[in-house]
Amino acid sequence: MRDRLEDVESFARLCAQLAAPFADREEVLRAAQVPAATFNAARTRWEAELRQSPGLRDAFRVAFSEERLRVLGAHRAERAAASAVTAAPPLAALPVAPPPPPPSPIADETVFAPRPQIREPLPFREGTFSPQASPVPPRPAPAPFDPDGTLPIASPVAAEPTLPFVKMLPSHSHKKTPK
Repeated sequence: MRDRLEDVESFARLCAQLAAPFADREEVLRAAQVPAATFNAARTRWEAELRQSPGLRDAFRVAFSEERLRVLGAHRAERAAASAVTAAPPLAALPVAPPPPPPSPIADETVFAPRPQIREPLPFREGTFSPQASPVPPRPAPAPFDPDGTLPIASPVAAEPTLPFVKMLPSHSHKKTPK
């Protein structure tokens, strides 16, 4: 078991298999017949040796890349085979929209609605309406300003309706209407 990880190429191949997408560590080590403790010891030893030797690092890089390409190619082939089994029909075979209805023999491009006939005008005629006068009680005169007096607390809602976005001070809401 230990002889499988004695050379850098076999260690690099095992590392590439472990780095594959969705690789299960225990399953990869079981398939390689390498116990986890043996792999951890070999990893510690190879990391120290790879730091010291650039030539060994290059050999690891080449072996790792070759195995990674092989593993990824096999992974892609498995995915392609799985998708071929469950492949949907191509989009060109599916109808995009229902076919249009057959043209009507009497259909025109534009159809005009008949113009309504104008009948008797409304009963309101110019000069005939006069509104009734409604008396409005006069407003009481405002109290004179007292600089020493206390202003009344304004209610949160203005006594008179105001338009939105009209800025009014609370003291003005009871005395004047906005212009």
